[in-house]
Amino acid sequence: SGLITTQGNFSQKYGYFEMRADLSEAKGGWDAFWMQPNQKAPTTPGGDSSSWQELDVVEHYAGNASGVYSTIHTTDPSNGIPWQQNRQVYSEHDTSGYHTYGVKWGPEKLDFYYDGQLAGSQNTPSDYKNPMYLMANLATQDGATDVGQNMKIDYIRAYSNDGSNPTVA
Repeated sequence: SGLITTQGNFSQKYGYFEMRADLSEAKGGWDAFWMQPNQKAPTTPGGDSSSWQELDVVEHYAGNASGVYSTIHTTDPSNGIPWQQNRQVYSEHDTSGYHTYGVKWGPEKLDFYYDGQLAGSQNTPSDYKNPMYLMANLATQDGATDVGQNMKIDYIRAYSNDGSNPTVA
């Protein structure tokens, strides 16, 4: 797989984060644009200590050309409902060619976007307290048969409403 990251160079708490990319269509490809905190928040009371905080802006499994997942990994117990059941936003749309995938992360809500249109929302978990760095990668899953896999990224951007956040080139 291949990975680009801002770890150690840039992180931000809250804002709008977007990637414009042409996702892989090859069998076994697993494209992702995601975020992790610089420092993990302590497990909340009743939370799963083996879990972590991770915000998947978009995950695309190349075997499914008709949609993408946005997933919230959290130690927040979410009223006892597993994150796979209530912390995912699945949206169906054409994944061929260039599209934008974004998330607006605020203290109360996470809004997920596809080509500027709202695809779904979830409440911000209680353990999303620390700035997160950005990552984009193309991994391969079992059964990958196409060695010519690629994800083409036009840009990745981060926006903030907080004037104290640094401006990045």
